[in-house]
Amino acid sequence: MVGIRQHKTLINTWCLIEMVGIRYHKTHISTRCKWSIRVVVVVIPEMENRLRTAENQVKLLKAENQERKVVFSVTLGVGGYYGPTSTTLVYKDILTNIGNHYNPTNGHFTAPVRGVYYFRIALFGIVERNSGIHCNLRTNGNITLKAGLWEYIAKSQHHVANAASLLLEQGDVVDVQLGGTTIYDDSHKRNTFSGFLLFPV
Repeated sequence: MVGIRQHKTLINTWCLIEMVGIRYHKTHISTRCKWSIRVVVVVIPEMENRLRTAENQVKLLKAENQERKVVFSVTLGVGGYYGPTSTTLVYKDILTNIGNHYNPTNGHFTAPVRGVYYFRIALFGIVERNSGIHCNLRTNGNITLKAGLWEYIAKSQHHVANAASLLLEQGDVVDVQLGGTTIYDDSHKRNTFSGFLLFPV
C-alpha cells in the first residue's frame, strides 16, 4: 500500500511539473506573440515613418545644394570694335553657366535665390576712337557700380575692371551697360562678365 501511495504521489508530482511547464511555455509563447504583434503594428510603421522623413530631408538638401550651384562667366563672342552705344552688353560666348541663370539672348543674370553674390566685369578698349572706356554694372536697371577709364593717351590700349559682392533678392536682374563708348575684342576674350553665389541668406 505504501508503495502504491508513493507511486501515485510521484505521478501527481510529475503531472504537476508538466502542467507548470505547459503553463510557462504557453505564457512564454504568448509573450513572444505579443512582442511580435507590437513589432508589426507599432515598430515597423514607426521605422517606415522615420525612413520617409529621412528621404524627404535628403531630397530637400539635394534641392538646396542644387540652388547653391550658381556660377557663370561669359565673353562678348564678337571680334573687332563694339560701340559706341549705351545699351546692355549681351555676352554670347559662354565659358561657364552652371544653373543656367545667365541668359545669353539678353545679357541678364537673374538671381535664383536670395543671397550674397559676387560679380566682376572687365573691359578692353583702344581709346583712340573715343574719350575713354567705361561701363555700368546694373541691378534691376539701376547703376550699382562703374568700371572705366576717362583719361587716356591717344592710340593706347587699356584694360579696366571692377567687382563687388551684392545682396540680391530672388528674381533680381543684373546686367552690364556700356557707357556710350567703344570697346574692342578678339579671340583673347578680353571683355568678360562673371558672377557666382557666395551663400544664400
